[in-house]
Amino acid sequence: RRKGFDHVESQYANIEKMHGTLAAERARKNADKQFDILVGSVVHDIRGILTSLTGGFSTLLGQLKVGEADPVALKDGLTRMNERLLFLARFVDDMRSYSQSTPEERRRERIAEVVNEAKSIVLDDLKGRGIEVDSVSLSVDVPESITAEVARHQVVAAVMHVLKNALEAFEAKGQGSKKIEIRARVLN
Repeated sequence: RRKGFDHVESQYANIEKMHGTLAAERARKNADKQFDILVGSVVHDIRGILTSLTGGFSTLLGQLKVGEADPVALKDGLTRMNERLLFLARFVDDMRSYSQSTPEERRRERIAEVVNEAKSIVLDDLKGRGIEVDSVSLSVDVPESITAEVARHQVVAAVMHVLKNALEAFEAKGQGSKKIEIRARVLN
């Protein structure tokens, strides 16, 4: 980690030598601003996953307290929470790679699965925060046959951001038609 900081300081020193103190200070301020944006984005993403988990745990605990624990619902809820924890673990592991450089390792993924994972996380997050999403028509039209070599967590996070922003925008819209469509096609 220290090597990375030394490298950055060396770059600032080179900027100062070649372009002057003002340019080096502006570069440093811009880098600090970008760092703050990155950290804020990571916190936002992790908060969304944690909210989904917290809501799921609260629901299951509530059912257990009143003695209405349906085994099927319990299994479904625990399965969903396990998926979120696995996603969170991948997200945290991959943030290390993201902060260093774009990961070169890609795996062939079904885009439909990636989109549906993002959709499920966002819906759980928003419902867990008490945001009404049932009034929005949300359709996903992604053929199972579409695959791509991707860093899965990055695509899931990107789709989550777009979908969450769209759903939150509808929250303030009031009455009327509310429709979101997610579609994917292979173009030649």
